[in-house]
Amino acid sequence: MLRCLVGSNVKTWDLIIPQAKFAYNNSVNRSTKKTPFEAAYGLRPQHVLDLVTLPQEMRVSDEGEAFANHVKRVHEEVKAAIKASNESYAAAANQHWRIKDFEESDMVLVHLRRDRFPKGTYHKLKSKKFGPCKVLKKISSNAYMLELPPDLQISPIFNVSDLYLF
Repeated sequence: MLRCLVGSNVKTWDLIIPQAKFAYNNSVNRSTKKTPFEAAYGLRPQHVLDLVTLPQEMRVSDEGEAFANHVKRVHEEVKAAIKASNESYAAAANQHWRIKDFEESDMVLVHLRRDRFPKGTYHKLKSKKFGPCKVLKKISSNAYMLELPPDLQISPIFNVSDLYLF
């Protein structure tokens, strides 16, 4: 965006930053459906001069309480819009998510990733599933300790995404 604003004035790019900042803060956000100015101050300035603060003697406080309530309502709307946006993103992300839950003494197959193999023993045609192995302990909903043969010499703790019911 800055490249479009700078154009042929490469040496004066720093003078254009306030204009770019104003343009960004005056653009509507996809999640909140409001501009950053609107979300923070409750109004949408039409020009840069709208942002200049008035001197103390020129400030009128008759409608201050109403404006403060308006800003609070805008903030609540922004919070609700962000929450709805996050929930829709979470629903889309978790749509294909499957819950795997194993009990102690269940038999599982383990998917051994490349970094689990001892150095120099991995090749692409080697079987990557190992098992069946017995679940010794459930560490959390995401990690399990398995009973592995002692000659395997790798950590017995695996992520649930690497385990399949045998």
